[in-house]
Amino acid sequence: MACPRKKAESLKLKVESSWGVEEIINDNVFGYRFFPHKTNGEGFFISAIRKKEEQEEITAHTKKIFDHPPKKIIERLSEWFTNPEAIEFALHDELILALPKDYLFDITLLNKALRVIQKGTAIATAKHDKLIPEHAFALSHHIKKENFYSVELSQEQAIAYLRKEVLNVEGERGFALINFEGTPIGWANLLGNRMNNLYPSNWRIRS
Repeated sequence: MACPRKKAESLKLKVESSWGVEEIINDNVFGYRFFPHKTNGEGFFISAIRKKEEQEEITAHTKKIFDHPPKKIIERLSEWFTNPEAIEFALHDELILALPKDYLFDITLLNKALRVIQKGTAIATAKHDKLIPEHAFALSHHIKKENFYSVELSQEQAIAYLRKEVLNVEGERGFALINFEGTPIGWANLLGNRMNNLYPSNWRIRS
């Protein structure tokens, strides 16, 4: 589908049925839904639009354009992953991102050509020598769960956690991976007989 006024067209993408992605069409515009219960990931939506005007050719250099965390932090972060050899760690201010090495060239090209809002998976925020784990990493399929102190919640506790309520949970002091039925749902900072709920405020259940 073309849009003459905007000189752009909607693209139909090749999607394998085994991926579990749902294709939708609205006014001849193609969109693709990635539901978290059907695909690997937390869920998102994409629609590809292509300009029809001639564009200047864009090239990406092999030179890396991302800053990297210090070597000691990279060594610590590598213990968090099931596949650290496939990960490139990038530093954006204090936020540490995990980028797939197999797609570094593509990420570099897109980062140069477009205004990229988010790339990779947010792993942790570095505060001096302290690493504060990010929520997105708790949901990653590449997290090495056995390397983290974990807390299993009941259904009632899990709902309270997702409402960002304070729970009376005892355990080893420090950051803990919060689970429901064996699946990570976020982080908490355990403080003895209570915990600091680190679930993102804008994601909390409000009803």
